[in-house]
Amino acid sequence: MGDSAELERRVLSTMSDVSRSMMSAAPGEVYELSMEGAARFTKLFDADHAGLAYVLWMDVSDLYDHPRGRQSMDECERMGRMVARDWLKSDPQTYDDAARFFERWSRFPRIQ
Repeated sequence: MGDSAELERRVLSTMSDVSRSMMSAAPGEVYELSMEGAARFTKLFDADHAGLAYVLWMDVSDLYDHPRGRQSMDECERMGRMVARDWLKSDPQTYDDAARFFERWSRFPRIQ
């Protein structure tokens, strides 16, 4: 699929695109954007951080749609924007930057 450095750059770029979309979303749009955003990473799964990005955005959507989740659109929106804001604020430019971001968010409560 291409060299690993290029795939990682695509993950960083995609994560930034999804995050900007989250921040400019109208109320009620974050859930759909989290689902669409997660799907964008499936084409990049050969990159180290693509799977982590996929899981993170799916965890956000689970706050609304998982039967054992909070089933709260408000919570989904709050967390989606929080993730996006943190990504854009930390502005990961390198593999190590992204690794720190995903390590920080690996403690996101997962619904089992």
